[in-house]
Amino acid sequence: MLLRAWTTAAALLTFMGQFMSQPLAAPPNFVVILADDLGYGEVGAQHVGEVATPNIDAIARAGVTFTDGYVTASLCVPSRAGLLTGRYQQEFGIYGNPGKWPYPSSFGLPASQTTLAEALKAKGYATGIIGKWHLGMKPSDNPLGHGFDEFFGVMDTDHPYFGEMPGNPILRGRTPVPASGYLTDTLATEAVSFIRRRAGEKFFLYVPFTAAHSPLQAKPEVLARLSYIANEKRRLFAGVLVSLDEAVGKITAALRTAGVTDNTIVVFLGDNGCGNCRNAPLRGGKGLNYEGGIRVPFVLSWPTALSGNRRYAQPVVSTDLFATFVKLAGGTPPGTVDGVDLMPYLNGTKPGAPHQYLFWGNKSNGAVRSGPWKFLNGKLYNLSRDIKEQYDVAGANPTVVADLRRARTAWTRTLAPALW
Repeated sequence: MLLRAWTTAAALLTFMGQFMSQPLAAPPNFVVILADDLGYGEVGAQHVGEVATPNIDAIARAGVTFTDGYVTASLCVPSRAGLLTGRYQQEFGIYGNPGKWPYPSSFGLPASQTTLAEALKAKGYATGIIGKWHLGMKPSDNPLGHGFDEFFGVMDTDHPYFGEMPGNPILRGRTPVPASGYLTDTLATEAVSFIRRRAGEKFFLYVPFTAAHSPLQAKPEVLARLSYIANEKRRLFAGVLVSLDEAVGKITAALRTAGVTDNTIVVFLGDNGCGNCRNAPLRGGKGLNYEGGIRVPFVLSWPTALSGNRRYAQPVVSTDLFATFVKLAGGTPPGTVDGVDLMPYLNGTKPGAPHQYLFWGNKSNGAVRSGPWKFLNGKLYNLSRDIKEQYDVAGANPTVVADLRRARTAWTRTLAPALW
């Protein structure tokens, strides 16, 4: 008996030793593609529009669609600040865009805030941003000062798709370079170059396209392909979207060519709802805390770890990418981060919802969501039954209203004075 027990234990130890000697899976690469002013239903698994976006939709089919995926604000600047810091940006004083030029001297992402690029660089990642920064215009605001090894793009917003914009040149690092061709194509070419050069390293590539932000401009040859769209304004937007989708296709093709697709997490999401396209079936759009302003196209693929063509219906938010990526990279997110690691929820090892509450707005006005409930401007909506936010059910649910009001009041106590 003793000999048999010893033999069994030895065999078990041998098996465990063989298992432990296998190399651990390498931390994944991360590619985040951010669309500008893109409506919820225009792309991906939520696609309801007449404009074909096969490359963006392919990411959804290969991975997970967050049906209730949010950003932290319905405007560009605060949304990007939340995404890159993993925090509610109101906690460090960013509530809105800086207004018209000249911008306040205080405009910019505070140096005190740790960005996702800084956190991943500390874990040995090569980091790059290709596209629109929009988090400050001063030399000290340059992405190279916020953890990015490489920067190609524009510091400000509203850059035309063709040609130059005085005061907002295209930069390589800190050096202006001439505009050439169609900006969406140019950004895609630069992203492909980054992938080719960095494929032998761990890398984080952030690609915040200027599309589909105004001033809308489309390539003539693309517009010609869209002659079936009678409405001229809609056809112009469609031309911008088609080129954006083709740019996404170039990025995903570069990952395949480099042989890194399987162990690269690709995320496609919008920065907020739109004013030039369709947020259907949601209410409202850019600048509003109705669903059309803050619920966005949001898909994630990672072939190594996640099966494809899935939908995840619990509310998630862009700040979750920070916590998720840093954990996968072998790090620990700072204690100030509001996002959560999504992987245990996506792979089924952790039940329930990632968030008890999600918040938007400022101290005086805003929204809070918990489960299916959303409280906004004194009205309560059950989003599981009323995605269009048409029916106020506050009167029939006073306990829910009291809970959400209490939670939002507690959250507002964590907010900082506005920087501008």
